[in-house]
Amino acid sequence: MKLLIDTKIIIFLLNGNERLTDLLNGIEICVSVISEIECLAYPGISEDEKEGIKSFLQECTIVGLTNEVKEFTIDLRTKYRLKLPDSIIAASAMSSSLTFMSADHDFSKIEELDFVGFEV
Repeated sequence: MKLLIDTKIIIFLLNGNERLTDLLNGIEICVSVISEIECLAYPGISEDEKEGIKSFLQECTIVGLTNEVKEFTIDLRTKYRLKLPDSIIAASAMSSSLTFMSADHDFSKIEELDFVGFEV
């Protein structure tokens, strides 16, 4: 099984959330290029933290900006008035037919998205 996770889920994983680690054990993790950028550009991040994030991301499939992602992004932003980064991340999951996991339950309003919410 493959799953696209958002920035908050990555942070929870890297901070050692055991419940999340157990839940995602054996699942192929995908990440939007937007989440990759958000994690690596996090304010106040140390070089050690950045290296840990890079190491984690090397084990993931990164979903880049394709024409299909752009089209889904435009549709989602128009229909649901999402922030641009959120629209791109959701569109990344949709364009790859992936289930999307986030702790942000605003994504649950996207009817077209196969969404799984995570409660901290």
